[in-house]
Amino acid sequence: AVAHEIGHGICRHSADILLRDEYGAIHESLSDIWAACVEEWATSGWAESNKNKWLIGEEQGNPLRSMANPSLYNHSDTYRGNYWVYSDDATGIYINCGVMNHWFYLLTEGGNGTNDFLESYSVSGIGILKASKIVYRAETVYMTENTSFNDARLHTIRAAKDLYGENSNEVASVEDAWYAVGVGINR
Repeated sequence: AVAHEIGHGICRHSADILLRDEYGAIHESLSDIWAACVEEWATSGWAESNKNKWLIGEEQGNPLRSMANPSLYNHSDTYRGNYWVYSDDATGIYINCGVMNHWFYLLTEGGNGTNDFLESYSVSGIGILKASKIVYRAETVYMTENTSFNDARLHTIRAAKDLYGENSNEVASVEDAWYAVGVGINR
């Protein structure tokens, strides 16, 4: 929970993404991403650790969200797909953040399947260190207060190109993971 709140501080002092509408879902997701990264760092090397970095809020009892499977908690894992909230209320940012959460999970771990629009996908995972470097660069260099999901896609692709090269496997994985969650596809 503390790492998640520190993630809000990182966003506030870098991209300063608004905490409402689609922008707020990205802001909330960035905090979940940093919480997962901190849990990975803090528990690596602990053979008996029962921490699941892909669950949000599990230390407080029942998890609030799952980055690996957002729909398990009625959160959206596909842009404008099942569980997507179209209203401007605060609840929407917590439900819709599942899209970028799931993108980060797939970018890190890889995976294949079918999204809410029955589009098949396959993503090669690049590991949490590379994935976090891409997100950090996108957040601190390219994202702004009104970054949309499509903007986040473009910014993370640009950050991956900066870090790993135009035709790298990392760029391909970033693009594939966004496709998996339905971002960058005209609907």
